[in-house]
Amino acid sequence: MPTRFVLVGLRPGVERASYEAFIRDYDYPCLRELPTIVHYRTHRIDPTTVRGGLLPYDYIEQIVVTDPGAYWRDLDASPCFAEFRRRNPQFLAHRLDFWAETVAPTSSFGDASDAPGVVQRWDEIPEDATRPGIPLRVLKGRAMTAMLVTLHPGVTVTPQRHPEEQLIHMLSGRLRLRIGTQACDIGPGNVVVIPAQTPHAGEAVGDGPATYLEVLAQGRL
Repeated sequence: MPTRFVLVGLRPGVERASYEAFIRDYDYPCLRELPTIVHYRTHRIDPTTVRGGLLPYDYIEQIVVTDPGAYWRDLDASPCFAEFRRRNPQFLAHRLDFWAETVAPTSSFGDASDAPGVVQRWDEIPEDATRPGIPLRVLKGRAMTAMLVTLHPGVTVTPQRHPEEQLIHMLSGRLRLRIGTQACDIGPGNVVVIPAQTPHAGEAVGDGPATYLEVLAQGRL
């Protein structure tokens, strides 16, 4: 995003504490109200350079904006900033004001084409026909199997048990689970982990279907 930098040198005799109090009382509150400003901070400069020289500036302001033109219009229309502009010159001896653009680094994640087939859509995965009456889509990885399941009212998943842990994440509707000797009703946002070798069964309850994501700790071998 466009970034405005303002280097400020104070007038002789102006104390930093006085200028910083002015910035906190006028600059920060004014700029906080402007919708075009994404980020604003004033930084106190150590005037001594790395090589021992002295800088002619005491502060640097960083102002990140969405659009420079809209930003200037916002400043001109702000009564608060008009007061800041009126008072600001009593503190400043000189300043340097310029715009800059960020040089973006190379992405550390590589190109999306490096990982074909990683992103998929459930609606593009065909339904599994091995369970009539239960719309089921299966996605298998090397160490887990994920299933998108929809149960309609009156349809029951028969009691079962298996050596893998199982996670159920409810997406919509309500599901009544029986896990071992316990029963619970779950809805959107609920997550259940079923331990390995634990008998369990489920059925949709309510007026509509129950849709949930089911993950088993097994995949392609």
